[in-house]
Amino acid sequence: MKSYYQIIRPILGDRENMKEERYFMTVTLLTSAIFLLALCLVHIIMNLELAPVFFAGGSSILMLGLYYFVRFKKCLFYPKLILTLMGLVMLDFTWYAKYLSNGPVLFFILIFSALVIWVWEGRSLAIMIALLFINIGVLFIIDYTAPAHLFEYPDSRNRSVDIFISLTLYSVLLIFLLNIVKREFIRQREKAIRSDKLKTAFLANMSHEI
Repeated sequence: MKSYYQIIRPILGDRENMKEERYFMTVTLLTSAIFLLALCLVHIIMNLELAPVFFAGGSSILMLGLYYFVRFKKCLFYPKLILTLMGLVMLDFTWYAKYLSNGPVLFFILIFSALVIWVWEGRSLAIMIALLFINIGVLFIIDYTAPAHLFEYPDSRNRSVDIFISLTLYSVLLIFLLNIVKREFIRQREKAIRSDKLKTAFLANMSHEI
């Protein structure tokens, strides 16, 4: 019987021989694709608004395509850029279709912002953060000036189901990704400690030999 690592390694890659950023992107893209597919199924089963199904389904296909390029083609910059820009566009359309701020999509925009901070750095990070805040400002203007019917769910029970199911799914996704970040931090810390111990032992041995 195959072990967990024998099954998962071909899917996510060999953790020890991959750069941290590429591994995290691989996990994030595959997890997001599965999450969005689950969101589609929930909307269909619960007979909720159908427009987000098409947005989430399209986003899931996009995530799988980017996963392929990151995992097997070892391409990172362009998948990151496409993930950030197209992901934000898809979220905005879904937000508009799902009753604006009266719906649950703002939760996922918050999670998406956290992922942007993780995958970008330096000047690129500053540009992406500026873009995120500009996007939030645009959403506020649309939300503030939108007619009342765009906020209205078919009924209050429908809204409760949509909000809490989405919140649960978003929470699971966020906990999963934060756990990966935490484990990576611990792994890097332990690696640094081992390296420091080896260096100390080597210097002590050289001092003794001298």
